[in-house]
Amino acid sequence: LFFFPQYRVWELAVGSLCSLIEYRHSNILGRLKSLKIAYFGMLGVLSSVLLFNSTEWPSSLAIIPVFGTFLILFNAGKNMFLGNGLLAFFGKRSYSFYLVHFPIISFSYYIVGTSLSASQTLLVVCLIFVFGVFIFQTVEKKFVLTTTSVTSISSAVTNRKLFLFVGFFSALTFSISMAAI
Repeated sequence: LFFFPQYRVWELAVGSLCSLIEYRHSNILGRLKSLKIAYFGMLGVLSSVLLFNSTEWPSSLAIIPVFGTFLILFNAGKNMFLGNGLLAFFGKRSYSFYLVHFPIISFSYYIVGTSLSASQTLLVVCLIFVFGVFIFQTVEKKFVLTTTSVTSISSAVTNRKLFLFVGFFSALTFSISMAAI
């Protein structure tokens, strides 16, 4: 159930809402961002990591890390978490890490045949890091640098319509999935 879109799309809707608020109400944001609400967001994310070790998903408890992430992203302009060089390094490469983690973990379980020991787990993490950085440098970075981003009024209107559509569709899907539970 964890990967079914009807149970995950509301999380994307929250991210879209954050972007829409940033786009439409930037005058209010200055006052809210000065409150350092990212600290509360980090508290929500960390508490979910520490407290929800065996929670069944989908669950209504998912609102805690999702809302925490919303607060961190909402306060991104003056955010010490997102401005941290180490976190920025991993953040830029996170998609590459995401792409390589599952094949490496699956292959390691296939080779070992049982649970991984602590040293084997450390080796797998190192392999994920090395292959993720390699993919980032050879594929992702070259793709990003070769594409040009041109912002125009028409693309801003298109992006706004896209955010509104995604937000509406996400809310609709979330409502339907919650009614099914």
